[in-house]
Amino acid sequence: MPLYANRIMKRLLLLLVFVTGISRCFANIGESEAAVEDRYGKSFGQVPTNTFGIVNGFIARGYVVGVKFVDGISEMEMFSKANQADLPASEIDKLLKSNSDGIWKAEQTGKPNWRRWRRDDGSVVALYDTVRHFLYINSKNFYEVKGQQVEEQEWNLSHQPQPRASQTAATPAPATSASPTASP
Repeated sequence: MPLYANRIMKRLLLLLVFVTGISRCFANIGESEAAVEDRYGKSFGQVPTNTFGIVNGFIARGYVVGVKFVDGISEMEMFSKANQADLPASEIDKLLKSNSDGIWKAEQTGKPNWRRWRRDDGSVVALYDTVRHFLYINSKNFYEVKGQQVEEQEWNLSHQPQPRASQTAATPAPATSASPTASP
């Protein structure tokens, strides 16, 4: 093989290893618990949340990741930086692309602190909470049950859920919040 062809082959092999490594950084909605653990490593434990119930927690590539399994399948994954900093658009784009094949399209939410994307085939929906810096990637079915509930919440500065405008003063707020954070 000529020297030039040998260099090209080495570069292609290096690129293949690099791309394979990137794709293994993040799990995918619809994967089994074993596949998720293969990607993220061993879970640090189960974390109770007010909205999603029990999620499995992982630390991977500088992110804290919560994965909600339904019948052994990943239906929702939430990402935040370990230091709870804002996720810039470039990082959100990277997480969306690495989590799911397909083209993501931004959608209007009508809420100032929320951004939403839907995969072109409609099977996966992502939400970003700009106040608490969480990115949620959900199966369509999970989003229709829980994602919309989270998105519809109104948060005050202490991040506590507020009654929706349709509730009257005489109507008590629900005992549990839509907060995806760990329960006390």
